[in-house]
Amino acid sequence: MENAARREAALSAAAAQAGLVLFELDSLLRPLWVLGPDTALPAATSPDRRRLDDAAQQVLSAGQERSLSLAQGRRVVLSPVRDAGGAVTGVAGVVLPSPALPMETPPAPRSTRPGPAYGMASADILARANHDLRQPIQAMRLYLHLLETKLDSPQQRDLAQRLGEALETGAEQLSAVLDLACLDAGRTKVSATSVPLGPALARIADALHPDAARKGLRLRTVPSRLVAYTDPVLLDRMLRALTENAVRFTRAGRVLLGVRPIGNRVSIQVWDSGPGIPVERQVDIFEPFVQMTPPYEGRRGLGLGLSLVERTARLLGADIAVRSWPGRGSCFSLVLPTTPPAAVTVPSPPTAIPPLAGRVIALAEDDRLQLAALEATVQDWGCDTVIGGSLPELLAALRQAGRAPDLIISDFRLPGGETGLSLVETLRRDYGRPIAGLLLTGDAHPDLQAQARAAGLGILHKPVHPARLRRAVEQALAGG
Repeated sequence: MENAARREAALSAAAAQAGLVLFELDSLLRPLWVLGPDTALPAATSPDRRRLDDAAQQVLSAGQERSLSLAQGRRVVLSPVRDAGGAVTGVAGVVLPSPALPMETPPAPRSTRPGPAYGMASADILARANHDLRQPIQAMRLYLHLLETKLDSPQQRDLAQRLGEALETGAEQLSAVLDLACLDAGRTKVSATSVPLGPALARIADALHPDAARKGLRLRTVPSRLVAYTDPVLLDRMLRALTENAVRFTRAGRVLLGVRPIGNRVSIQVWDSGPGIPVERQVDIFEPFVQMTPPYEGRRGLGLGLSLVERTARLLGADIAVRSWPGRGSCFSLVLPTTPPAAVTVPSPPTAIPPLAGRVIALAEDDRLQLAALEATVQDWGCDTVIGGSLPELLAALRQAGRAPDLIISDFRLPGGETGLSLVETLRRDYGRPIAGLLLTGDAHPDLQAQARAAGLGILHKPVHPARLRRAVEQALAGG
């Protein structure tokens, strides 16, 4: 009971810091519990409560996730709660804080986009707050992951799953808004290099294969030795977004990733056998807040994914195009410059993934909520942890432990002007050997990726899913 109370308190603290409200309604739409900074849902006689009840009733009837906007730009995601037999018995919900951007405003024509003064000011505010806004979402992901491993009853696991789906929706929407803000504020810089496309596509297919398999889709790549000269991080972000869309909207059949040469350029293509896009909508889909799926059909975002891809492509000097055949499928393509294959270093074969049990992981994070969540997650994998909120704290903890770390996981910005880069450098110098390192950060510093690569560090941007964090830890320990 004490552990359950502690986990509930931690989840409540994470929700409060993130500005979220989590709740559950029964089949009569009566609140069973509310967790977060507020102690009540909208007043029973308010327009917001009537809209919330109407949407919740549709969730109960159809068994489908719904989302809607409330006053002050807040957004609610509602999911059905089911019993062991699969019957819908209630509604789980999460109220997301406003990201200071309109949620349901119709897309403006290209000729009437906001002017530079308003657009840059709003985007710059969000870009500057990028790191802090991602922090609480990361803690909530880790705590929810830990909570799921401790639940026993099917009803508890189903509720945790619904809350997880709502949290993932919120995390995706927040990340999309922040990424768009960084692009609009000019804070996204390009670090171009030669990128072998075969391995890049294979990594994306491998990451999204479980999602495709759950839907019965065939997701595969066509092997390629072609190379693009571009920013590898931004390319991965674009291709991942296109492939996620293809998997999300394709009900049956396949999703195919491939590359074709076009003179001194390459065309990277994502094919699907989905519903297709009407010709009159094929230009609109790259506008912000345009969504192709009906509100009652599955999980919805903000309609920023393709807009992010289009703006990122523009930043890279790439061409993006779509061909689609309603009822048969679509093909999205990115055309990028290439470099001679001889200029590319062939990656070495992957090393076997080492076991995590008993490994010593040093954790540096000045946000105590983040640090506690990260420590609990890594310990749940069987690792031993040594933690600190700053470089001096971590050094003292390591001296007391009397053990050298196998891996260092650090935030980028630390107290006293230190960074994760300088922390790893100090520990490597003190121990006289190249300790593996991983940066886990919400920082949008434009040169951070290049700096981490030069220091031999992996990098993940908050919020990151625990499963992806574990893969990154395994790869870092394997020297990958």
